[in-house]
Amino acid sequence: MIDLVITDVDGVLTNNMVMYSSDRSSSRTWAFNQYDWEAVTMLKKQGIENIMLSGSENTAFLNRAQHLGIEYYRSDNKLEWAFDTYGQRRMQQTAFIGNDIIDLPLLRSVAIAGVPLDAYPNVRSMVSRFHFGYVCELGGGQGAFREFVDHIFLMF
Repeated sequence: MIDLVITDVDGVLTNNMVMYSSDRSSSRTWAFNQYDWEAVTMLKKQGIENIMLSGSENTAFLNRAQHLGIEYYRSDNKLEWAFDTYGQRRMQQTAFIGNDIIDLPLLRSVAIAGVPLDAYPNVRSMVSRFHFGYVCELGGGQGAFREFVDHIFLMF
């Protein structure tokens, strides 16, 4: 049974694009899909822990996580962070959705691994061959996280 769901942010909860303002300020904009936020509520109702784990420091992501009442962490080595935080044994009850090369070590180490349809091609190809790998029909920022959570619920 899955009791922890970890999601990457850039390319999973967003479409992996960053928009900069034309006035040359340092402000950047990300868009999030409401379907994905409903998945957070679904996980909470089932008593399943959910965290956001990103390779980049981002105040917008932290603010969104706080608004939803979930934890947000940043790490350059997601597998090492997960093992240090939860232990190797807990990975047997963990699902993770990521989209890029930095996510592969953790994707290989969890019970259920997922990627959005528009994940980096090599990552998508590898996860599609995992025994419990799932390639979403939706892209990052288009509801892929919700689809992944639905998939988890259908498995159990």
